[in-house]
Amino acid sequence: MKTTRVFWAIVLLLVSTLAVYGGGKEEAAAKGEPRTVLRVGVENFAWRLDPAVKWSNNTAQMHINMHDGLVRLTPWEVPYRVEPAVAESWKEISSTVTEFKIRAGVKFWDGSTVTAEDVAWSINRSLRGDHARYKSYAGRWAYNFEKVEVVGPLTVRVHTKRPDPLKFVMLAQTPAAILSKAAYDAAADPNDFFQNPVGCGPYRIAEFKKNQYLKLERWEDYWGEKPPLEELIYYYVPEVAARITALMNGEVDFVVSIPPDQIIALEGRSGIKTMGVTWDMFHVFALNATRGPLTDPRIRRALNLAIDREKLNKAFWGGQGVVPTSHQYPGRAGYDANWKVFEYNPDKAKQLLQEAGYDGAPIELNFGASYYLYIDQASQAIAKMWEKVGLNIKLQYVESWGKRDPPEKYVMTRSWSNPMYFPDMLGGFDPHWAPTGWPIQDGLNPQLAPGGELREKYVELYEQARYGLDEADRLKAYHELVEMLEYEATPWVIIYQPREYFGMAEDIEWEVPKNYRPFTLPFRAGDVKFK
Repeated sequence: MKTTRVFWAIVLLLVSTLAVYGGGKEEAAAKGEPRTVLRVGVENFAWRLDPAVKWSNNTAQMHINMHDGLVRLTPWEVPYRVEPAVAESWKEISSTVTEFKIRAGVKFWDGSTVTAEDVAWSINRSLRGDHARYKSYAGRWAYNFEKVEVVGPLTVRVHTKRPDPLKFVMLAQTPAAILSKAAYDAAADPNDFFQNPVGCGPYRIAEFKKNQYLKLERWEDYWGEKPPLEELIYYYVPEVAARITALMNGEVDFVVSIPPDQIIALEGRSGIKTMGVTWDMFHVFALNATRGPLTDPRIRRALNLAIDREKLNKAFWGGQGVVPTSHQYPGRAGYDANWKVFEYNPDKAKQLLQEAGYDGAPIELNFGASYYLYIDQASQAIAKMWEKVGLNIKLQYVESWGKRDPPEKYVMTRSWSNPMYFPDMLGGFDPHWAPTGWPIQDGLNPQLAPGGELREKYVELYEQARYGLDEADRLKAYHELVEMLEYEATPWVIIYQPREYFGMAEDIEWEVPKNYRPFTLPFRAGDVKFK
């Protein structure tokens, strides 16, 4: 009943808002010009647009078009290049200090000028934890930055705690984007700024209605090349069928997250084209090793051994997804097809359960609907596989995950994803399973937490893999790290890399960026063209 109400609410929303915003292709075609308006139907929607507050699959779709940092990574080149953005140049002062010169005359959306104070505040707020929400994602990118120092009106120095081979990669991530300190200070409530920040990127916020739509408009005083669109509008369309229908009816121009078994509705249809992508991302269950049977690492290991990933891939992605061999993505830095850590071995799973003395105590399989495509159906299939080896599984849908303090009162398992946040061998591991990642930092695995039996070994291998300056040594340490986590600590259940499709109007020329995290939808100058 709830799903039906949501579906028709979205349909009515699309119809009503079209009367306001109309279509871009038809008007442009009548003038013999490329479109100037793009309407995007998305499965998940952002509710906080300050990138330091929310850095996730839903916000990645939008933030890339709104915000600029000191530097930017090239979208498609492999290996990537670091390009100037708000900073026009930089130089190394020492192995841990880099000086950046800020472009003169960069304008925020309110017309004020970007200064070194804004740059320092934009990054330091996460390092200091000026607001509780600024702490949420700092552990994924900011952990090796010490401070940003103002040394002149348009000059800053970025200090790291130790030499960092990924320093520029981290500064290119959207949580390090430059926003207006004055606008934050002037906000009546920080939450007002979180929903309506003032940035300096190519599109600015024109109108935002939570869980309905976000309308961006071209920022005419943008410092760089002007974006191709006058308006970029995101609509919240959580149902697959509704997204397909909206595209077929011309109510939107671009839709995301269409599964393989439903893309046939769009293929071959006049005026529409499709594009498939196997995301550099795993669907995952994070395991809470402080609760019930999961306190025994043998039982956590049995959960992994009991999953037939090949079967799941065929069932949900038509065999077009990727069954992972380890925590790595095909075609990415350091990938080794012969590195096989994950396996399907139900007999071994049964043996481990027997050794652990498993007594049939229930194990909760907690999942949230919609956010990860097919996660509800996949959870049911996985529960059946676990039951076959003798586990007592209780499926539980979770509306909101709540707080993780203390971990003993948190959910037993949690549906999640491990996207490749940045183009590096650790790009999908580091934001999630580093010592600063929330599962470890919040104590969900006591073996890896401070004082835990595996902590010293874990941190030593992690630091070699993360900060080593020799790529071969980094890769060796990373292999040892992942194997140690899988075989000894088992904080996860890694499932598969999903295969999804985009649908779009045929005049749109766009590609999935190789060097940005999954779900990033760049529509900046050079990122998209229109016939």
